Amino acid sequence: LHFQPQLGNAADKTGMSDLIDSIVGSIFHISTLFKRVDSDGTYLTEIQSDAAVSSVVSALSNVVADNDEKCLVLQKDFEKYSHLWTTDLKSYFKDFCEDATIVTEHGSNLLDLSKFEEAIQKCIDAQTEVVKAKSPVDIGWLRINVTPAKRQVSIFATKWINMYTSHMRESIINTLTDLHDFMQSVTNGLKREITEEGDGNNN
Repeated sequence: LHFQPQLGNAADKTGMSDLIDSIVGSIFHISTLFKRVDSDGTYLTEIQSDAAVSSVVSALSNVVADNDEKCLVLQKDFEKYSHLWTTDLKSYFKDFCEDATIVTEHGSNLLDLSKFEEAIQKCIDAQTEVVKAKSPVDIGWLRINVTPAKRQVSIFATKWINMYTSHMRESIINTLTDLHDFMQSVTNGLKREITEEGDGNNN
């Protein structure tokens, strides 16, 4: 989950705190539009040092900081799914398949379907959770659209599900193909004529 504009300050001055500082600065700038009546200059210094104004600015800073913390909590709610897009699928799935394989007493390799089912269910649960997530989310004066994040989590979860199911489908097809070839071989063998061996006497 990425915030746009980003939280806090940014190098290019486009962060949320930068925007708020810019608004506050614009308000302060109004004081520079009026010339002092008692001397040259403006009232900017008096405005900046005024206790009431300083109190409001301080309260605003506290609210901004509180909003940032709440936004980060929301971000962490989505980061718990980060393994869906940060994991090296090729390496992970290789290890997973080795662990999710059962070797029979005859030396045949079978899929441990319970482990595949468990892995697929985790992805389905992730999709279900993000679907239920509210969007947009209001935090303070911010309205955060989490729909794109929800969509991406669902897309990555689907990618993982397809990875598991495709492997299962290929395994089943290969098993059925081997079984068919074996049965065909047996059938062809049964169709062969059995010739009786002679009793050793030549006519």
